[in-house]
Amino acid sequence: MTDLTITELWVRYAVNGGILDAVQGVSFDVAAGAAVGLVGESGSGKSSLARAVVGITPIAAGSVTVDGRPVVARPGPGGVQMVFQDPIGSLNPSRRVMDLVSEPLRIAGVPRTLRRERAAQMLREVGLDPETFARRRPAQLSGGQAQRVAIGRALLAEPEVLVADEPVSGLDVSVQAGIINLLHRVTVERGMSLLLVSHDLAVVRTLCEAVVVMQHGQVREQGPADRVLAAPRHEYTRELLAAVPTLEAGP
Repeated sequence: MTDLTITELWVRYAVNGGILDAVQGVSFDVAAGAAVGLVGESGSGKSSLARAVVGITPIAAGSVTVDGRPVVARPGPGGVQMVFQDPIGSLNPSRRVMDLVSEPLRIAGVPRTLRRERAAQMLREVGLDPETFARRRPAQLSGGQAQRVAIGRALLAEPEVLVADEPVSGLDVSVQAGIINLLHRVTVERGMSLLLVSHDLAVVRTLCEAVVVMQHGQVREQGPADRVLAAPRHEYTRELLAAVPTLEAGP
């Protein structure tokens, strides 16, 4: 069964008295328990599409559904949650980790004792000891720890769709590996649809079953990740792959 379905999606912005079509008739699916990578250079429209999926940016035309139902950005089954590129910036600096992670349960009206128990369990699931981290504030966290808190908060909302916008950008390679493994595990175990926005093709290759390549608001190519990244059919995809840095052998 296909979970997330994006159909003829358009996103428009008013710019300098005119209209900018940031996303132009994009369509693709993300199956339950699967991850799709959305790639393209800056200005390609991938972040606009991601924000439209979670309801941050209005949809001009088209639809986003889960099993035929409109996607809702709220806690509870059928909802969609987003993990942002800047983990520290996405967390309220005045709140403690326990309160940040349990926020979706507070919104849903779960009693305080129960939501703290479930938040502590979630912290363990994302690899953070609640005894150590529950009372810390965002400024006391590393980038990787903050991203785990953000992921835990999103997961505690029990979404069917998780959108991750550059979730490992700026993190050390060893920390990136931990976040990637965490996202893979929870996607498979929870049967979620994961839409991963990334400029890092190595991360997409590792985590995603399929890839959607965007340029100027349009899809240039899409298909299985192993095929698209090994034998791209569109010139733009080949250009993206050619731009990936490689280590040259010394003389």
